[in-house]
Amino acid sequence: MLRRSPHSRAVSRDASPGSELLHFENILSYSKLTISIIMPKRERPYITKRELKRRYPWLTELMIEKYLPPLENGLVPGRHSTLAWPRRKVLNICENDKDLKADKERIARQVERDARRRAQRAAFISQFTPDRKFEYARALHRHFVLHIGPTNSGKTYTALIALKQAERGAYLGPLRLLALEVFDKLNADNCPCSLLTGEESIPVAGAQITSSTIEMADYRARYNTAVIDEAQMIADPDRGSRWLDALCRIDAAEVHVCLAPEAEELICELLGLMNAEYEIVRHERLAPLRTVPALEGLSGIRVADAIIAFSRRGVLGIAGALEQRGFKPAVIYGSLPPEARRSEVYKYTSGECDVVVATDAIGMGISLPIRRIVFSELRKFDGTRVRPLTHTEILQIAGRAGRYGMFDIGEVTAIGESEPLIHALAGTPPSIYRYRIAFPGQEAIDSEFSLRGLLEEWQHLPQEDWYDREDMSDSLMLLKSFPSKRIRVEKELMYKLITLPVDTGNLSIVDYWVTCAKAIALGEPLPVPNFGMTTLERCETQYRALDLYHHFCRRFDREDRCEGFRRDVIRQITKLLTEPKDGFIRTCRRCGKELPITNSFGLCEDCFNQK
Repeated sequence: MLRRSPHSRAVSRDASPGSELLHFENILSYSKLTISIIMPKRERPYITKRELKRRYPWLTELMIEKYLPPLENGLVPGRHSTLAWPRRKVLNICENDKDLKADKERIARQVERDARRRAQRAAFISQFTPDRKFEYARALHRHFVLHIGPTNSGKTYTALIALKQAERGAYLGPLRLLALEVFDKLNADNCPCSLLTGEESIPVAGAQITSSTIEMADYRARYNTAVIDEAQMIADPDRGSRWLDALCRIDAAEVHVCLAPEAEELICELLGLMNAEYEIVRHERLAPLRTVPALEGLSGIRVADAIIAFSRRGVLGIAGALEQRGFKPAVIYGSLPPEARRSEVYKYTSGECDVVVATDAIGMGISLPIRRIVFSELRKFDGTRVRPLTHTEILQIAGRAGRYGMFDIGEVTAIGESEPLIHALAGTPPSIYRYRIAFPGQEAIDSEFSLRGLLEEWQHLPQEDWYDREDMSDSLMLLKSFPSKRIRVEKELMYKLITLPVDTGNLSIVDYWVTCAKAIALGEPLPVPNFGMTTLERCETQYRALDLYHHFCRRFDREDRCEGFRRDVIRQITKLLTEPKDGFIRTCRRCGKELPITNSFGLCEDCFNQK
């Protein structure tokens, strides 16, 4: 029986026909509303898995498979891709089945135990703060000399003068190429120096000085002088903790620290926490830097220019386009082996090549005679997203222009637009206030907790006020990739395996790591990688795999049987780099016309307009 809506009223006799119709529609709509309120909603005779899990969130896939009947063959009306159960039958099982209720209680107890265990792991791993490192540093008697200045200001040069005079010393740099440059420079100045990086070790007879990457620092030795270069990288998400370790643990009477001005406040604060004595030596840029008008394309490139791209293919594509315009480009990018990069640097400095095409790896202290830096783009992919270059990144790369003693001034420009460069060079880079601390590896190994659980808790700990934690996502990914259910491995061995330097962005390299890790765990010989050498990309993958093989051999005391193979790959890469690179030039995917550097659509303007 319909109730009369309280909003309905009698229609006036003198109302117009149109208003009468409108009033009838209002009465009808309110009547429908009243009916929907009075009549209960009819329950559907079927229930989907999504609705079932929403109603019983404790149901697991295993419980559904074990206790509930197979899904009915009929499809849900209106949802032609969704299967469902009869509602009453399934709900009766969920409400009344004794075995199902017992499983529910067991799972609830397990969830409670897991929550307690997670809380214990979190409490254990969160206790490792940098305070212990500072306590250790306070016991060392050291004097710090901070060399503060922008790029191309002679910071490292001045610190190396002090290193040459030391009876026993160490240089710690961020890149193998930088360590190699210092190694060559000191030996050329009749100062015997050995080289130690993750890839190679070159001992020199009578050398008491070692040039190494910061990861290879020897904290057991006592030095007269140590040099820590590029200390602003203490904020780097992946490697920043290595600089904190070096500042706290390097045992030298005098420690020279080279850093950019934006890290001055942070480094001074850390030295204060260590109760360390320090003095500041300020350096000014030796050759001034200025921006020049933007270029429209590669037609404006000149001899002694360095063109910056942010991908391997971008570097090779620009190099190929410059070759067609009569230039002889040297190429430098991250995945090149150090020997190949060294060869490219030599070809440019000796005059065999007249321009450089490089990634932002050139910005980290590589000294080249460059008159002008040309940014091919002002955005980069950082592994997660494409973003604009930061103020610091622009200054770091632009600072390579205008090498002192060869050019009176350094120039900086970009293709397409140069407005961000003008703002970056005119402004002051933001200060660095946070540093990184390392994952407590040995403590995690000695603890009662699983390595995987501690790594997961470390990644999810809340952010602290003054520091960040080392990113262990790569190690956690490797740990999850290892077949630990079939092969049992002790925690200490597993930690050694997952902290090897692995290019986790290359799935072929990750698969090769899994193969080698299984061989180590089972005591079998390490397999020799074979990715082919027909193309430059295959050669680079082959070299990275051989590099990983070398790290396995060094860490686990295996004989390296691939040293000759590595040299063959390097020779092949060097040979391929001398061949024409026109195959890497970006062209329109419809008409094949060469695309401008600023084009990001894959179509030329004519084809884009036609489409």
